[in-house]
Amino acid sequence: MKQCVVYYESWVKDDGYPPFSVGDTIHWVLTEIYELNDPVSLGKIDYLFYFDYVKYQTYVIEGKISKIQILYHRYIKNTDTGYHIPVDGILVDTEHVKGFEKNINDMRVDAYIVTITDYTLRDGLKEEYNGVSSN
Repeated sequence: MKQCVVYYESWVKDDGYPPFSVGDTIHWVLTEIYELNDPVSLGKIDYLFYFDYVKYQTYVIEGKISKIQILYHRYIKNTDTGYHIPVDGILVDTEHVKGFEKNINDMRVDAYIVTITDYTLRDGLKEEYNGVSSN
């Protein structure tokens, strides 16, 4: 079965995009994934859901959501830079994403790992760069 995996950052979802669930047919604008240096083994990630499309090559995917995992990270403060960095985390299966999912213990929600099946993919068009994404 043809499938691809999308890294969907939680702050984007929390910014008002519609909820999504396993079984939904989606129409999303994506961009190529950059290198992820993540402490959690994520497997192969094919695309990034991101709405700053003007800077990157974009694609439009239409397909069916077959799996969703919530990526939780635990952070520590880097004493040299003062920035918080993820040091470990977990992936938790879920059936539905509405945004603002609850944190687990000392780990916060950072992203959703979404598997799309039976999809078509094409280059994005300029008029699709507005960040419009719907299920």
